[in-house]
Amino acid sequence: MFLRRRHPAPIESQAELIATVPAELRQRLADVVESVPTDFGSAPGGLTKALTSAALIQQYELESYVEIGVYRGRSLLPVAAVFAAADRGSAIGIDPWEVTAATQQDLHLFPEAAATVNEFVRSLDWEAMFADVGRRIVELGLAEHCTLLRARASQVTDAIPDASVGLLHIDGNHDEASVLADLENYLPKMQPGGFVMLDDAAWESVGVARAVLERSHRFLFVDEANDFAVYAVG
Repeated sequence: MFLRRRHPAPIESQAELIATVPAELRQRLADVVESVPTDFGSAPGGLTKALTSAALIQQYELESYVEIGVYRGRSLLPVAAVFAAADRGSAIGIDPWEVTAATQQDLHLFPEAAATVNEFVRSLDWEAMFADVGRRIVELGLAEHCTLLRARASQVTDAIPDASVGLLHIDGNHDEASVLADLENYLPKMQPGGFVMLDDAAWESVGVARAVLERSHRFLFVDEANDFAVYAVG
């Protein structure tokens, strides 16, 4: 179990934040990330993102994580492992695991990338992927701290209490309207002092969502190498 800090220091940089993760937990997260297969659709920097999430959870005593867009579980499962190591907390993954939800419509914003993504998602066995994530949750001993909601995020907002989420990870469909809807629906679910992690922050279609966040919440840092940004809520 990691140590909990009542009065965490201000976040100066992502590197300093990650450095607070204890070696034993760091190795556990590396093992979990390594256990999840990767492909064209996998986000880069799985371990870096896991360590960033772990450090936020550890330093700020967060006990609730919601992820929109689970895919193969490369981000969700490490967070569940953080909660399992502490014997507290819950990670909820929301994803319909179906091709229509994953298909990008904003081709005018990123025509080449979107076309490549759409061709790829049509080739996937979404049923098998959903089953594989569920199997890994059990095999990794995470069932007490990890829940899957197989639905579009807009369909399960009532399942998440308002002001309850410590860390929100938005990594669903990257169409501008979809990302904005995820923010609109789930920012009210955030607890004061929580954090939002926005994936693929460099995508043009995600830019408007970043602007919305930056108008009302505090930008902390962007990991340019792994393409995600983190904001403090409140």
